[in-house]
Amino acid sequence: MEKLASIYGIECFHPFQSNALLEFGLALPERLRIRDGYTKPILRGLAREHFGDELAYRAKRQLAAPMTLWLNQSEQLRAQVLRLKDPGSRIRGYLDNGAVDRYLAAYEQHGARTGPVSRTVFRLLGFELWLEAFG
Repeated sequence: MEKLASIYGIECFHPFQSNALLEFGLALPERLRIRDGYTKPILRGLAREHFGDELAYRAKRQLAAPMTLWLNQSEQLRAQVLRLKDPGSRIRGYLDNGAVDRYLAAYEQHGARTGPVSRTVFRLLGFELWLEAFG
């Protein structure tokens, strides 16, 4: 994104990297930052009004992608993962090739039956795609 923006003379940055936004948040009175042991009381109040207490006050949860399902049912995704076996794949220059080969062999033999295999294979593929795009 930064490369594309610089072509047009635009500075591109994440909004939370803004010092002004950080200073604004830190300058807020504590009652607007924490109330009854909960952070973000204004946001929680809006969530409570529109979605109820359960959503507004529940603990954070990780957004879980159905990686195992995707890795087992998509032939296109399987082909992309198996491309990682190629000695020319970019991740080979950054990771322990023996470990990569073990995970890929487990995936090729049994599919993504266990969480550790599916999570790791999915991350390996994500890293490869990131390297192709930005490396």
